[in-house]
Amino acid sequence: MARRYKWDEIESIFIEAIDNAQAVNFYTRSIRLQKEQINLLDSKINQFKGFKNHAIKNKDEPTANALLGMQCMLSSLRSSLKCWISVKENNFMEAWGHLIDAHEYCDIAIMVKTFQGLENLKVHLTGIERSIFPHWALYNSIGVLETIGKCSICGITFNDCEHLEGEIYIGRLCQRVERNIIEVNHCALVSIPHDKRCILTHISRDGKSIDNFTHEPTGVLTDDKDGLTTQGVIMTTKLLDLD
Repeated sequence: MARRYKWDEIESIFIEAIDNAQAVNFYTRSIRLQKEQINLLDSKINQFKGFKNHAIKNKDEPTANALLGMQCMLSSLRSSLKCWISVKENNFMEAWGHLIDAHEYCDIAIMVKTFQGLENLKVHLTGIERSIFPHWALYNSIGVLETIGKCSICGITFNDCEHLEGEIYIGRLCQRVERNIIEVNHCALVSIPHDKRCILTHISRDGKSIDNFTHEPTGVLTDDKDGLTTQGVIMTTKLLDLD
């Protein structure tokens, strides 16, 4: 028989996990300790998914929503620790993706409620973005024609359901899933993108391609007589783990 936890016990587990993860959420902390915390967070996230699913089963919306927020804050910390490890291993593109994951998990947690340390975490993530990575003046934005998809809450065609995309219902975020791309019609450079993962990874300078993270030449020659030659991410299919 599964053990039943009181709310104050759940909060205590949550606060302890947050404090332990935050203690190593800095560049100077060792990779060993950061990987150790990632493994612990994996276990805690699964535990909180269990708490949340129990609340969903009981149709306890306030508790389910709060537990989703806790789950997302734990996931945000896990992603930010992965970011540090990737930075140290010179996997900068991977690190950037982890940081955006951390931001997005944190934003969902903020939608639910303000937990202890949540606003500080958001400030911390913004500080990482501004101090560790280059300032991206431009991002890629793709224009596509796609099917409406299905609702992640009720599973029916999105036009036929009553849920609103981006809203939280009994511990679950409403999203459009199972969308199929019919046509890709354009790609534009924008300053405010829908997905900050869609960056310019390489740019041309004096006829040579350079890495946009390190500014090291890649050895590839480019024809930039008529303008800037770029290479980058134009679309991602990344979905956060919100089950």
